[in-house]
Amino acid sequence: MDRIQLSHVKHMPLSEQLPGDWAKMDSFDPYQEGDDTYRYQLAYMAYMLALVQHHYVPAYRERYQKALISLIDKMMIQDVWAYWENTSRGGRGMDPDLPSLSDGWVDLVCRQNIMFSGYLLMMIGLYQMLYRDGRYDQPGSINFRFRPIFRGMGPKEFAYNHTSLANAIYDEFERQNFLGCECEPNGMFDYCNQFPILGFMHYDATHGTDLSVSVIEGFSKAWGSRTNLFEGGSSNLPVYHLVRQKHFVDELEIGGSHSASALTWGTFMHAWKPAQQRRDFCRDEKSAESHDNYQKNSSADKVDPMMLGVHTLGMAAVCASEMGDEETTDGIYAYAEEHLKPTTVKRRRFFPRCDELISEKYMTCLTGNVLLGLAQLNIHNGFWSLYDKPFTPETFSRPELFEIPHPTIQVTEVCWDVNGHLKVSTNGSSAAVSPFQSATSMLAQHVSR
Repeated sequence: MDRIQLSHVKHMPLSEQLPGDWAKMDSFDPYQEGDDTYRYQLAYMAYMLALVQHHYVPAYRERYQKALISLIDKMMIQDVWAYWENTSRGGRGMDPDLPSLSDGWVDLVCRQNIMFSGYLLMMIGLYQMLYRDGRYDQPGSINFRFRPIFRGMGPKEFAYNHTSLANAIYDEFERQNFLGCECEPNGMFDYCNQFPILGFMHYDATHGTDLSVSVIEGFSKAWGSRTNLFEGGSSNLPVYHLVRQKHFVDELEIGGSHSASALTWGTFMHAWKPAQQRRDFCRDEKSAESHDNYQKNSSADKVDPMMLGVHTLGMAAVCASEMGDEETTDGIYAYAEEHLKPTTVKRRRFFPRCDELISEKYMTCLTGNVLLGLAQLNIHNGFWSLYDKPFTPETFSRPELFEIPHPTIQVTEVCWDVNGHLKVSTNGSSAAVSPFQSATSMLAQHVSR
């Protein structure tokens, strides 16, 4: 990692803030229903750290493991998911024929809400693939505590583990004949359903199951038989499905706003259907122009600030990095550096939130805290290789660095050479370290045997 890349990784200590402290993460929408919510920021932070762990520092795990645990723990804080108590009642925004609100429910995993549970399944799947310690296989290791003070019938807890979480989501796929899981009641987005698919892939890899096989087969058949999602060359793809109306809403129908266009799911579908996403990338890439066009012809009546393009600028950069399009990735970052006020505090780099919708400076927390940095850290086929080339038991038999005195020593890259020795880069210097070399070396004492 170079200096800029490392400074984006250093910004992830946002995960270490105290419960209830969401400084630099608060979004335009205070109700946690838009595209800039805590859960999406936490999830993408985890995905970024997983990429760094897998591609840059596979033999230095202690620091990244701790950070991923912290991010997953934060996903369980009530601030992140309390929206579901009311959202579960439904609404005419996603169900125009809704006759009345339902009673709703609090358990955020048992049904629908894949916009939370799917992201969490992918986070935990990545953790187990990277560390293989069974942390989230323990009963109750995924625990949601609902504790309002002055309302309700007393505290509630909803306890899951990796297996029961995966099974609950799989049951939802089955209930909908593998078309997917709903986000909000009645709304089934192909974008949000990419995350549980990837979560199932890592669950299978670490638990010896085959849930992802039937889910991918069923999802492909369900969408392929009813829409043009998997047809090549289409200029107008489906975005989401209205369950009650049995209607697929496409990109043209949402007014070309690209609020959840193919650009957003391209990176993640590339992990399990790479040929199609490589074919469609040029078509998807054009939607990135919507951000630039909006900034040049901005007006407050053109956009809902909660739902601006699922952060098209950042998503375009991430997708371009996954496809190996360095020109686009670097071009977007250069644009951000020129117009979006890059800020460095204590060597932590980010682009601060800006709500000025009619200026070039408009910036969301998800894009500024995570997406632009993620795109700089991702490599060609980065997400694909997380699933096609996961860590295996053999990975953990190799030497690794441990008990590194951070930040005195900052590890920027560490991998194994052909002789099984560690090749380490720290603070701008590089060295080859054998697990059997004399402890007079600065790093040899921190290499496992």
